[in-house]
Amino acid sequence: MQDNIRHLISNPNYLTSKQVRDTLVAKRFTTKSFEQVLGAEFVSNLRESSGVEIVLSDITELQLPDGYAEYTQVYVWGQEKSGKTWVLGSLFAAIESECHNVVWRDYYTTDNRRESLVNIFKGTERAFYPISDRNTHDVQTYNVEFTVKGTLGSKKYCFTFIEVNIDNDRCWDTLEVYCDLLKSQNNKIHLLCFDSSLTKNEQQQQAKKLSKVLRKMNDKGMFATSVGLYLLVTKTDLMIRVPEQHRMEAAQTLITAGHRKLWLDVVNMCYKMNIYDATPIPFTVGDTVLKDLLKPDLTRAKALLHYPILLKAQPCLNFFERMLRKGNLAITIAVSIVVLAAMGYGVYALLEQIPTPPDREIRTYNFSNDFSSQVSKRIYQESNYSRLVENYKDLNWLLLAEQSIADIDGKALPDVDDNCRKFLDNAFGEKLNDEYGRFFAKSNWSSQDGKIGSLKLYSGLLLKQNKMEYEVREKLYRNKDYFNERSEVKSLIWKSKHCTSWSDVEEVCDDYSSYIKYPFSNDEGLLSDLRAAKKHAYESYAQYLKEEAIRENYNYETQKNRLTSGILDPLINYSKLKDLRDNYLDRTNSLKRRIEEAMSKISYEDSNEARKSLDEAIEKISF
Repeated sequence: MQDNIRHLISNPNYLTSKQVRDTLVAKRFTTKSFEQVLGAEFVSNLRESSGVEIVLSDITELQLPDGYAEYTQVYVWGQEKSGKTWVLGSLFAAIESECHNVVWRDYYTTDNRRESLVNIFKGTERAFYPISDRNTHDVQTYNVEFTVKGTLGSKKYCFTFIEVNIDNDRCWDTLEVYCDLLKSQNNKIHLLCFDSSLTKNEQQQQAKKLSKVLRKMNDKGMFATSVGLYLLVTKTDLMIRVPEQHRMEAAQTLITAGHRKLWLDVVNMCYKMNIYDATPIPFTVGDTVLKDLLKPDLTRAKALLHYPILLKAQPCLNFFERMLRKGNLAITIAVSIVVLAAMGYGVYALLEQIPTPPDREIRTYNFSNDFSSQVSKRIYQESNYSRLVENYKDLNWLLLAEQSIADIDGKALPDVDDNCRKFLDNAFGEKLNDEYGRFFAKSNWSSQDGKIGSLKLYSGLLLKQNKMEYEVREKLYRNKDYFNERSEVKSLIWKSKHCTSWSDVEEVCDDYSSYIKYPFSNDEGLLSDLRAAKKHAYESYAQYLKEEAIRENYNYETQKNRLTSGILDPLINYSKLKDLRDNYLDRTNSLKRRIEEAMSKISYEDSNEARKSLDEAIEKISF
C-alpha cells in the first residue's frame, strides 16, 4: 500500500476513487497518509460519498426531428473510453450556458442521458461521485436547436450530434439504416477523438482504427458534404509530466511526431476535400483525480463550440461563404480580388496618376531567424540564472514543437534550420559554464549544495545533444566530472567516520592518498575534513572496537552478578562461574585479536585518541 501512496504523489490518477474509498472504509491504511497526498477536505468528502454513483442511462431509440435537412451533423468518432462522451457532455453544457432558446428534440431516454451529462459539467466544484455508463449502442444521437446573438442580430442553428463507437464495426450499418445518414446532403463536421492517456502500444492501435475510419468515410462518400475534419487530442489534463502551459505543443507533437501516419491521413483527406488543415486540437473537460472524480472546466468546450462548430454550421449561402467554411482562404481571397479588380478598373487610371512612395519590401517570417534572435535575447543577454534556465526550457519546447510539424508530404518545414538546436545548446552551454565559473569563485562551496544539483542536471541534459561545439562540450564534461569526484570525496569523508573493520580503514587510507591532490582550495570545510579523513578512520574504528568491548564486558558482569547474588551450593556456583568465564573468553578472542591488530598498526603519532580508545578496549576484556 505504501507503494500506492508513493505513486499517487506523482500520478493523482494511479488509483480509482473506489479503491481509495474502500481502503478508507476498511481502515487498511491511515487516513492521514491519503490526506497528505490528496488533502484533508478531499478525503473527508470522498469518504462521505461512499456507495453513491452517477448513472448515464442508455438510449433506446434514435429520433429524427422535423426539418432535419437543415441540421448540421457533428460526428464524434472514437473508440471506447476515448473521451468522446465527455466531449459531447461538455459541449452540451457549453451550449446551454452560451446560447439562447435552446430546444432539444429527442426521446425521453436521450433527454435523461443528456441531462445527466449536462448536470455533471454545470458544476464548478469537484464531483465526488463516480460515473458509470450503461451505453450498449454503437451510435447515439442528440438533436438541438438554439440561437446565438451577435452584433448583427440573432442567428438560429440546428445540430445533430452523433457519437460513434469505432470499436464496433456494426456502427456503419447503424449509420446507414438511421435515415441513410451517410448519403444525406447535410453539412458534416467530423471530430476524431484520440486518447492521449493510453500506453504507447495502445495509442498505436488507436491510430490504426482512426485511419481505418477515415478510409471508410472516404469510400462511402461522406466527405463530399463535409465542411470540417479535426483531430481532438483528449484527456490532456492527464499529461501530468508536461507543464500546463506547454500541453498545446505536447498534444500536437504527440500526433505529428508520434503518430505521423494517422496525421498524414487526416492532412491528405483535408487537402483533397479542401476542408481545413489538420493541426491537432488539445481537449480537456477539466481536472480529473482518481480516474473518475472530475472538476469541470468548459474553457476548451466553449472554444470548440465557437470554432469550428458554429463557424462551419448551416448550409452555405454563397460561393464565398462556402470557401471560407471549407477553410480555403486563399481561393476566397483570389476570387474576391478578381471581382474587386473588375469593379475598380474605372478608377485605376486615376490612381495611376497619383504619385506614391515606393512599396516597403515585404519581410517573410522565418522561424530560424526569429529563433536565433530569441536565443540571443533570452540566453546570451540574460544574467539571472533562474530566468536563464526557464528561458532555455521555453525555447527548447518551442523548437521541439516547430520541428514536429511537417508539410503534406511529411517533410520538415523548410524554415527550421538544423543549426537551431546547436545554436541554442551552445548558447546555454556557454552561460552554464559562466555559472560554473561564478560557483568556483566562492570561498566555501559546501554552503551551495542546492545549486550543485541544478548545475549537474543541466550539464547532463546538454551533454546528450550531438550538435555542440567541441570546446563547450569539453568544459561541461570537466565541470560535471569535477562535481562527481566531489561527491566521491564526500562519501569518503562520511565513511572515515563510520569504519567497522580494518578493511574499511585501509580503503579510506588508500582513497585518501588518491584524493588528497584534488584542488579543494575553494572549499575550506571539505578540504579540512579530507585532510583529517585518515585520522578519523583510525578513531572511528578504535571507538567501534571500544564500544564492542564495553558491550561484552557489560554482558559478562551482568550474568556474573546474577549468579553470585543467589544462594547456591559453592561447588555449583564455582562451576557456573567457570563456564561463564570460559564462554566469555571464547567469545572475546576474535575481538581481542582485532584490537591487537589495530594497536600494531596505529601508533600514538597517527592518532593519540585512537590509541587511547584501543587501550581502554583491551583493558575492558582482559582479566
